[in-house]
Amino acid sequence: MDPPDKTILPGISEQSKEEEEHFGNTYESPSNYAHIVLSRSPTPELRESGIHLINPEVTKSNPDMSIPPQAFPVFPVLPPEIRLRIYELALPCGTTITRVFNTDEMRYGLRRLVPPILQVCREARYSFRAVGPTDMRRVPFEILSMSPSGRGVCVDWARDSLFIRRGFNIPLTELASYSRIRSLVMDWGLRPCWVQTSIPEGAAFIRQFPGLQVLTLLVEFNENEWTSEHGSAMLLRIKKKQTRAIAHMVKREFGIQKELRSWWTPPELRVVHKTEYWRNQPQFRRYQQL
Repeated sequence: MDPPDKTILPGISEQSKEEEEHFGNTYESPSNYAHIVLSRSPTPELRESGIHLINPEVTKSNPDMSIPPQAFPVFPVLPPEIRLRIYELALPCGTTITRVFNTDEMRYGLRRLVPPILQVCREARYSFRAVGPTDMRRVPFEILSMSPSGRGVCVDWARDSLFIRRGFNIPLTELASYSRIRSLVMDWGLRPCWVQTSIPEGAAFIRQFPGLQVLTLLVEFNENEWTSEHGSAMLLRIKKKQTRAIAHMVKREFGIQKELRSWWTPPELRVVHKTEYWRNQPQFRRYQQL
């Protein structure tokens, strides 16, 4: 039987010690996908025929294929462009990156789970994660680090949303590191930005994000102030009326700022109810090391 073909894309170096500590040895660990696809090499007959692309033992025990196969042993010998296409189809949708207070370093940082595609193997990591600031390839993920220790999070500038609860006392150097984010989420009703009397301050704050395309304001409703006599339908109408009023005030301020600064393009505005998803976003969390 031929040894497994570990052909990878040109330019990928051997797995570093740091990568092994952060991701594990992806070609040897039995707990990841890379081990599954590399654990069995196809027979010469299979290579020549190009059919029966799953583990023969799986087919023998499951002839009607009622159970999805758990192994795909010929994945390493597929052409690189096909492997890349499979990786691309497995890329995650955009997610939320939350600005949280790091209790270890007593400073603010970012929290985001490591994308699964970057934990598959070093070929996938090389294909979709920038190696460093000098890496000019157009890849989805980049490591953003603001910690003295060098730890950071993966950011997809095109699809991820940055959740900043309030724009209070954020250093300019930190804001500059977010300049490429396209979607920003903030709480309505928190000074100094988004309250009825300080909407111009909020507009000034988001102008510091030159690539911003979508601004989402989360409105928290205190339903305890309303009695049961209102009814759910009436409460829903009240919420819609309030969100429309907030959107009108913010858009009016955007129009004023646009007249004063013709070069500025206001982002698309979304004013929505604050759901449990946003309430459950952490405020205090340790860094998740990569």
